[in-house]
Order: sequence, then structure tokens, then C-alpha cells
Amino acid sequence: MEEVVMPTKTSAAKPSESSSSNKPVILKDWNEMARYLAKKLKPVAHGPKGQPIYDDEEVKALNIQLAQPS
Repeated sequence: MEEVVMPTKTSAAKPSESSSSNKPVILKDWNEMARYLAKKLKPVAHGPKGQPIYDDEEVKALNIQLAQPS
């Protein structure tokens, strides 16, 4: 089994193009969020099943929210 080494230090979050407006990006579901993250960020590692792992600070900087069910 391949061992995944997690970085101990995270890099500073880069401001996104839409960071000038504080409006969150509203996404419909988790699949849409996964596609959005893959488009905007580079994974820092991969999990045991091959899933991408992103830097938490970079994800927070994108200001993403899931749509609330009505």
C-alpha cells in the first residue's frame, strides 16, 4: 500500500479573481463542488482511494457554499 505524506505547512491562500466581491459561490451539490475545486485548485495530495486533497486555506478563500434545499 502506498503511503500518502501530508504536508505539515500550508501555503498562504491566493486571492481568487472574484475576491474583490465578498459574494459566495453557490453550488447545487457535492459533485458540482468537486468539479469547481478541480477547475480552480491544484491538489496538495491524494487520499487512499485516489481522491484529491486540497489546501484548506485555499478552499476557504474561494468562499463556496452549497445551495440550501427549499
